[in-house]
Amino acid sequence: MKIKDLKPGLSDVELEARVISVSQPKIIESKEDGTQKMKIEALIGDDTGTVKLVIWNANPDLKQGDAIRIRDAWTAVYKDKIEVQVGRWSKIEKIDNNAVPPIDQIPDKMPAVEDYRIPLKKKQ
Repeated sequence: MKIKDLKPGLSDVELEARVISVSQPKIIESKEDGTQKMKIEALIGDDTGTVKLVIWNANPDLKQGDAIRIRDAWTAVYKDKIEVQVGRWSKIEKIDNNAVPPIDQIPDKMPAVEDYRIPLKKKQ
């Protein structure tokens, strides 16, 4: 799957991308039950655009420039932007560096939620 093809509500997402940036791990307290979860955010891209990657309760050895394959991820929406979410059952693995374009050849275009909204008809 390519980043341009991501849309809200997908599961079993598999894609190959380049890591553009990675945040330091943060501890987040769940609003639902008060448990603490570790969260890492990264910006990843392919030849069709970029997307935020959110990694829950794992600390993969990712650094800027890594070529990766993500498996068994899902998409979510946060602040009207589509994100790729990775959790306990997901996998991130490093792949051949030539499988995805270098950072300077990745377009700065993110999939947006409004691309998938159905316009409401106005009442006459």
